[in-house]
Amino acid sequence: MTHVYLDFRNIIDINNNKIMGIKSYFLDFFNKYNDKVDFIIVVKGDKDEISEYIRWIRKNISKKVNIIGKFKDILNKKNIDIHNGIGISNSLDDLLTNSYIKIYYKENSEKPTNNHNNDFLIVNNWKDVDQILSFYLLYDYKTLKRR
Repeated sequence: MTHVYLDFRNIIDINNNKIMGIKSYFLDFFNKYNDKVDFIIVVKGDKDEISEYIRWIRKNISKKVNIIGKFKDILNKKNIDIHNGIGISNSLDDLLTNSYIKIYYKENSEKPTNNHNNDFLIVNNWKDVDQILSFYLLYDYKTLKRR
């Protein structure tokens, strides 16, 4: 089963460090693929923040989703082996992983212009991610042959 690594901050709407709700279309996306891929949500913060985020995810998204907590500035996604997975993040540094598909969730911000390797797909919203995932669940990423 394909692993899909999601940054928590791409799932929620947040204002002044307060969770306001879930981003538009995310729950539709999650429910559509929940039995087809293994979702893993990555949360970042101190011990109390991580605990709060985990409780919020369990209550508002799913009790069954896998969660990885990473303490601020100690662990980044480079330390997580996701070679058979798909990484989705709004942080270019978090896309410097060994995932085979990297999706930059820019959400209408400017296209990145820094010196990062451009081996990622750029999306604005969860509907864009849905289109990418539906394609790559049917076709092999490297050969583009139908599975």
